[in-house]
Amino acid sequence: MLRPGNRNFAIAQAPGIPGGLISGGAGLIYHGTTDWELDEGDEAGWTAISPVNDSIIYRAWRYAINVTRSNNRGGSYTAGSLLNGGGGIFIFEPGAWNAPMIMAPSNPSVLFLARQKILKSADGSDSWSTISGVLDNNYATAMAMSWNGIDTLYVGTAPMATSAHIFRSTNGGSAWQNVTGSLPNRVPLDLAVDPFNAAIVSSKKISRAACS
Repeated sequence: MLRPGNRNFAIAQAPGIPGGLISGGAGLIYHGTTDWELDEGDEAGWTAISPVNDSIIYRAWRYAINVTRSNNRGGSYTAGSLLNGGGGIFIFEPGAWNAPMIMAPSNPSVLFLARQKILKSADGSDSWSTISGVLDNNYATAMAMSWNGIDTLYVGTAPMATSAHIFRSTNGGSAWQNVTGSLPNRVPLDLAVDPFNAAIVSSKKISRAACS
């Protein structure tokens, strides 16, 4: 994850195969040189850096059981509101090892997390709420949203219990529409939303065999 507006600061995680079950993965921080710094985290996947204050970093743990926040560029992290029961919702639900977590580009305090259901935090991960039911019994492996608001979101799910799907919400995650159409039945590795038109999204997919 590159910090918008600062090409000399980024954070990376090495969680193994996207959507798979490989554990481990060190956090690495880039400060503009080839000497990457090892942060204090482990077994984390998706990350986000606040575009307003790049001291604030978020990272999702394996299976999305927790989201932790650093206020000092990865020097230390909070215990995480999900793991500590923040919002009263800590329940181990099925999810991909590298379950997706995104921050709203238009509001860095708003975060979304995807397992089989979608969760939302409106206060920088201090509390979370479940905002959807089970989408299709598959695990979410990709997620993206509009650059200009928090209403339009996309989630991709891997073909496990049923075929892979791409879902879209236009009301902030409360309701979801299947927009898969004729896309191949492959694992959605990444989604990208057009910054000028949230109705346009591109998907990168990989073979299911690559992460089984």
